[in-house]
Amino acid sequence: MSNPDFIQLIGQIRDFEHLMIPAGKTPWVTRYTKPAHPVDMLLYLGCNIIRSPHLAFEVVSLFQILGMNFLAVAGPQFCCGIVHHRSGDVESAAKVFACDSGEV
Repeated sequence: MSNPDFIQLIGQIRDFEHLMIPAGKTPWVTRYTKPAHPVDMLLYLGCNIIRSPHLAFEVVSLFQILGMNFLAVAGPQFCCGIVHHRSGDVESAAKVFACDSGEV
């Protein structure tokens, strides 16, 4: 995927992440690994949520307070492919979304 818009988006997301989220303090998974235990729900936050991480922290906190058995995922690895789709690269958009949704 060499879409310049996607590369720019990821760079911006990484900048926001480094500026606003303390290292190692994310309550969500940024790179997929198999959960250590079965979960009842996947909280898919996508990649763009990193631009406003306070919202992601609030949602994760709410799920924790409610005692939900969940796994939260966020960051560039969990992109839905909208940037590719908007630039006309529908094929890449479909591949990104299929990978993220576990369809591949």
